[in-house]
Amino acid sequence: MLHLQAALVSAALGQDPTDHLDKADRQVARLEQAGPDTALLRNPTFDAANVTLWRMSAAMERRDPGQVLELAPTLDPESIAAEGRRAQYFVEIGRAHALRRDYRSSL
Repeated sequence: MLHLQAALVSAALGQDPTDHLDKADRQVARLEQAGPDTALLRNPTFDAANVTLWRMSAAMERRDPGQVLELAPTLDPESIAAEGRRAQYFVEIGRAHALRRDYRSSL
């Protein structure tokens, strides 16, 4: 999660968040291989879908609606475990369309 937060801050500061996002993806891959009984605390929403969602948010921070709209179809919103994050998915898509001045699609 620290890499995801760092990615968003990097994007907001106009820097490239890719390194942090890629590190988060690698951590997800490591966790997928670990058994559920190997960690005392585990965030069940920290998965590949969540990292993609953060990629969408970082793209919005960088004012890159094209990347948001490219990433969106790679996610099934029903696969996003937390309701708030599912809502974020739709908010980012709406923001991307609004940034392109496609207000009908943004709604």
